[in-house]
Amino acid sequence: MVLNLSGNGFSGRVPSSLAGLFRLTTIDLSKQNFSGELPFELSGLPNLQVIALQENSLSGDVPEGFSSLMGLHYLNLSSNAFSGHIPENYGFLRSLVVLSLADNHISGVIPPELGNCSDLQVLELQSNSLTGNIPADLSHLSLLKELDLGNNNLTGEIPEEISKCSSLTALLLESNHLSGSIPVSLSELSNLTTLDLSNNNLSGEIPGNLTLIPGLVNFNVSMNNLDGKIPESLGSRINNPSAFGGNKNLCGRPLDRKCEDVGTKSDNKKRLILMIVIIASGACLLALCCCFYIFSLFRWRKKLKQRHLERRTGVQQGQAQGPVGAVEALIVEGQSLLCSTTKSHWQRQLKLPDNSMKKMCSAEQDMGWSSRLVMLMVWCYRSAASQMEHSMKTCSEKKLKHWAE
Repeated sequence: MVLNLSGNGFSGRVPSSLAGLFRLTTIDLSKQNFSGELPFELSGLPNLQVIALQENSLSGDVPEGFSSLMGLHYLNLSSNAFSGHIPENYGFLRSLVVLSLADNHISGVIPPELGNCSDLQVLELQSNSLTGNIPADLSHLSLLKELDLGNNNLTGEIPEEISKCSSLTALLLESNHLSGSIPVSLSELSNLTTLDLSNNNLSGEIPGNLTLIPGLVNFNVSMNNLDGKIPESLGSRINNPSAFGGNKNLCGRPLDRKCEDVGTKSDNKKRLILMIVIIASGACLLALCCCFYIFSLFRWRKKLKQRHLERRTGVQQGQAQGPVGAVEALIVEGQSLLCSTTKSHWQRQLKLPDNSMKKMCSAEQDMGWSSRLVMLMVWCYRSAASQMEHSMKTCSEKKLKHWAE
């Protein structure tokens, strides 16, 4: 049984009494002025195969009850005021061929479960407020011919897996926030005639192998961040500058921008970036060297100070131990005793130059124990010689006095 009231100007609410038509297979109330929510009872018609309610003013959430209609082939709720999310349970509609929810107020993400609708050929979700990524599960739809997700708030990259939809003839993803590069795998869509990726944030170059798609006649990548040269054969086939406009670093036919000009600007930018990186790296390296030098200088001064302290203190600091330490301590003590005595006395006794005692005593703090030992040995030798000379002189004087008597 078919109920077709399309385009008759009816208004008001869809009557719930339609739920009594159990043998109804097709209900077409499109292009009317119906408003309000759909009666839940419509989901109780077990034989429904076609539901056409497009171009009305229907509101409320997208009816989840339709997911129980296992024989449903066609569901068109486009151009209404439906809101809410796309029911995940629509993934159970394995016989669904056409699903159109376009031009509504639907939000949320595209449920990956739609990839289970194995017979789906048309999926129209454009002009809503959908967010999130394009689910890679849609690649399971091997019979899909039209995928329209344009004019939403979708983000992320175009999934490479979309190329597995081998029957696809139209891929419409315009006016979203998609990023990344155009997948090279799109060239595997040999039946593609329409590809619209305009008004996104796509970057990189246009894949040259897109020219391998023989029937591609509708192509639009305008208003992106693409760069590089337009493939020559693609530019010849799509001889429309507006299809490539809005990409400031894109060049080649059919655009008036020559690739030489773009290449020069790009090279200058790369050189500037390289120069900045080199200068920054050099500054970091110089700062590192300065830090290392300062650290080494402090370490050297600390070590020198410690060594100087060790020479001064000897055994008192516990650094000189054993026989060698004892000898060093004895030498230091002897030198200190020598310098503490009246310098002029030793200078007269040892017959030293005028400034030798002054130099020795002023340098005692900076002399090693071996140097101290040598100095003391010299002084001891001179002292012994002086004493011997004095004794011999005294003895001689006594003998002369004795002989004189």
